[in-house]
Amino acid sequence: SVFSHVSLFLTDTPTTEFYTLPLHAALPIFFGVVGPEWDALRKVFNDDLVRARAVNRLIDPNQRVVDIGTGTGILALELARLGIHVIGVDGSNRMLDAARKNLADDDLVPEGLVEFRSGDAHALPLEDGEVDAAFAHMVLQYLARPEEALSEMCRVVRPGGSIVVVDFVQHELVWMREELGVKSLGFEVAQVRQWISDLDMIDLRIRVEAPAATGRDLPSTFTATARRRSA
Repeated sequence: SVFSHVSLFLTDTPTTEFYTLPLHAALPIFFGVVGPEWDALRKVFNDDLVRARAVNRLIDPNQRVVDIGTGTGILALELARLGIHVIGVDGSNRMLDAARKNLADDDLVPEGLVEFRSGDAHALPLEDGEVDAAFAHMVLQYLARPEEALSEMCRVVRPGGSIVVVDFVQHELVWMREELGVKSLGFEVAQVRQWISDLDMIDLRIRVEAPAATGRDLPSTFTATARRRSA
């Protein structure tokens, strides 16, 4: 608890000496003691909520995005905490049930900002140009026809809108197919570039990142961004 941490702080720090220190000298000592537990301590003053509200001021409240393959809604909720209207789409009803529960349990998401829809990434349940941006995070590798999903992403964003695609670079880690059920073992960056270029998107950028050290062999990831040409 907070009180136990404060107690520990006071025990480890000579109280009289500490309180006679100037603020600039006392604060480093305090944070040096509680540093590892700061994430727990800051919850006392609802820091997550306060930070979300502050960041929200930087976001256009009229933005609408679709999170394709939303799963349990993790990305959708993160975006909604920033004040963005999110439509989460998934083909699994069990995933959508979990996403709706996570939404109900999340106190940081403003009411009415998230909607979940059942649908296929190859034929999104959205109108043409319905959203400002489309996200597909680790989704293409599960799809039979990823190039069609990219075309759908382009269709549902407005002219000038953006698509963001994150997935694995082509690899030979067969365990992912066996354990995670992926259909593709990543993608060649050149192939992704060609798929998106064929859609007449502009400002195409693809960035490749080495895997983070997790103790298990993982492939590199790519992030592809592009904008739909304005009318």
